[in-house]
Amino acid sequence: MPKAVAEYLDVVAKFNKEDGFDDLVLYPGSPWFALNQLPMDGKGFFHELHPTDFDLLRQFIRPNRYRKAIKGDGFELSMGLFPPAQKRGVVIIDPPYEIKDDYDRVVQYVKDVTKRFKGAVILIWYPVVERYRIDKVEQGLKRTGVKNIALYEFNVAKDSHERGMTGSGMILVNQPWKLPSAMAEVLPYLVKTLPGDNNDFRAEQIVPE
Repeated sequence: MPKAVAEYLDVVAKFNKEDGFDDLVLYPGSPWFALNQLPMDGKGFFHELHPTDFDLLRQFIRPNRYRKAIKGDGFELSMGLFPPAQKRGVVIIDPPYEIKDDYDRVVQYVKDVTKRFKGAVILIWYPVVERYRIDKVEQGLKRTGVKNIALYEFNVAKDSHERGMTGSGMILVNQPWKLPSAMAEVLPYLVKTLPGDNNDFRAEQIVPE
């Protein structure tokens, strides 16, 4: 098992133990992973548009001077956070993509953020549902002029025109320099280890540094 996978499973086990489970019963969402990696004095801003989900998020975040839960459109409301005073920061873009404009808004958001904060590490999650939408995002990002963009994707089935997600991926701007070597171990391992005959992956530098 690659080191990165083992560390990931340890983190998921930690989440379950905090909720009283000895086995891997619950899956933590992206806010929990972000908080788990955030230093005690690191600032975290979490945006949520949906009212019900926001109430759950606020209960989970337990806002204080370092943690803020903000109700509203993160694409718009987060722009005033850049550039951060520390000159270091990670931006996680994890929309539901239920509104199809989200694909276009992701591209514009990356362009706007990097104008204000060139060194931002940006992580964009996306579902593999309609391949042409992902292709459009890739082409849009290439046209922004932003440098150092990588893509990692894992699929459990071939692309399909039927309803349902066949995989998911992450697009990264300014990825950590050790990540390519780690993913070169992780993705082939997942292809061999996870059930299914159609597992495959993508690992590409879609825009050079």
